Amino acid sequence: KEGPDTPVGSTIYRLRAFDVDGDTLTFGKRDSDGSDIIKIVNINHNEANVILSKELDREERDEYMVVLTLTDGRLGEGNFITQSLLILVEDVNDNEPIFKPYRSTITVPEDSGPGILTTLEATDADEGPYGQVKYTLAEQDNEDNIFTVTTANGKGLIKLVGQLDYEKKFLYHLKVLATDRSNGQRVNTATAGLVIKVDDVEDMPPEFVVVSPVARLSEDVRVGTSVLQVKAVDGDRGINNPIKYSIVSGSDGVFDIEPNTGKVFTLKKIDREAIINVNSGAYILEIEAKEDSSKVYPTPTARTEVTVIITDVNDEAPTFRSNKYMCRVNENAQANTPVTFLPPAEPQVYDYDQGTNGTFEMFLEGDEGLFEVTPRQGINDASFLIRVKDSTRLDYEKMTVINFTLVARETVTFRPKSSAVPVTVYVLDMNDNFPEFSKPLYEASVPENSGPGTTVAIVYARDMDSGKFGSEGIRYTSLGGSIADLLSLDSISGAITIKSEVPIFDREQISKHYLTVEARDDLGMGNRNTVQLVINVEDVN
Repeated sequence: KEGPDTPVGSTIYRLRAFDVDGDTLTFGKRDSDGSDIIKIVNINHNEANVILSKELDREERDEYMVVLTLTDGRLGEGNFITQSLLILVEDVNDNEPIFKPYRSTITVPEDSGPGILTTLEATDADEGPYGQVKYTLAEQDNEDNIFTVTTANGKGLIKLVGQLDYEKKFLYHLKVLATDRSNGQRVNTATAGLVIKVDDVEDMPPEFVVVSPVARLSEDVRVGTSVLQVKAVDGDRGINNPIKYSIVSGSDGVFDIEPNTGKVFTLKKIDREAIINVNSGAYILEIEAKEDSSKVYPTPTARTEVTVIITDVNDEAPTFRSNKYMCRVNENAQANTPVTFLPPAEPQVYDYDQGTNGTFEMFLEGDEGLFEVTPRQGINDASFLIRVKDSTRLDYEKMTVINFTLVARETVTFRPKSSAVPVTVYVLDMNDNFPEFSKPLYEASVPENSGPGTTVAIVYARDMDSGKFGSEGIRYTSLGGSIADLLSLDSISGAITIKSEVPIFDREQISKHYLTVEARDDLGMGNRNTVQLVINVEDVN
């Protein structure tokens, strides 16, 4: 299976072969396109494991043909027999549906009858049922079940099934869910948002004939400043009733309108940064024109929207969303590896001034070139990463904590504002050191009549890493040599003792025995090293 379902290092196949001569066989593979996804590990004289060495992704490649090789070492260098191995990558449900571009806002007249409003389509890169998509409509903002969605030919049909009423509700926010057809395993879902605007149907309302759709206003203008002017006329041209103007919504008490002339002016001081998170630094004013008539009920009205964009003055400094950042990184991390921010840190910086006033650069101080921040420049609001720049100096055994400062400074040349936060990076220990024996060679002398339980020698190794990757995790894992089966190796202490009941030493026959002792860290599962042990047999009369 692709992805994490078959982790790198998994045994995906066991190879077996035989040789009529009983020779030890060596398995291998030919280098070819895709052959690097596996490695062959010989485990005994006629068996080998096929180990996955790279993560599989069926959407990138769904099969690999690898040529295996086999030799007994007698045919001569470069001679071998071959066998093809076909690896088929099984699909898992690891891709989410993706919506194709669609029109996110739909305007529907309030007197519309039932029917299809729009069609959405999402695709899924998986195959089979995992790649089939069905559509549902979340209950959000659809209390009266006015809208439904059905699945047809892989598409979602958004339908109007109820009656719209502009006076009750003129805006609907729908959430369409695209879900793949999983068989009970992981279910992937994508979301598409739709805004349904209901278009009012009126009988001869007023018509706006002069509208300034956009006006720009500096945030430091005085109270009472004129912003724009609108004008409307009676839709019933033969009557021509006077028109009264009012701001229906969007002013937040900042603007007012002269009821007879349609002139919009400021009521109080404006702070662009105070409103940017609410309405993106702009006011959308909904202005109503109402006929001044007592003969028609309800009184015909019309509305229009004008946007007042508040232009900026440089009165804000770049600000980090956290007052300090705690991070971690592995000691063997390669260059460009991002550090991991620890919760509740938010790696973001903002400056809601506009244009160049809200443009800032980011850089590090005091990190001695170990790290770099990206992006180096942002506008208004930017998320950032801190990446490893010089990986050669990240060594847990030399430093475990690195402190430096992250600075954000405006790029304007006149009195640029800035802010800084402290950053602490914790370097995590990795298993990058090997056990080292205390001696390059161990020698021991043993009387030839030594019996069971006699300690022959004690070996000792240490490891510069920490925890189980270091000395405390060292295990003495194997003893090799002609008499290894007659001795016992204590995996914790490194003590080698005689376990055979039968005398194993006879100086007159063999005066020296050569053994190999293996030590591994990570509780016997990690990096290994070996040392030679020479046993000198002492003569006993």
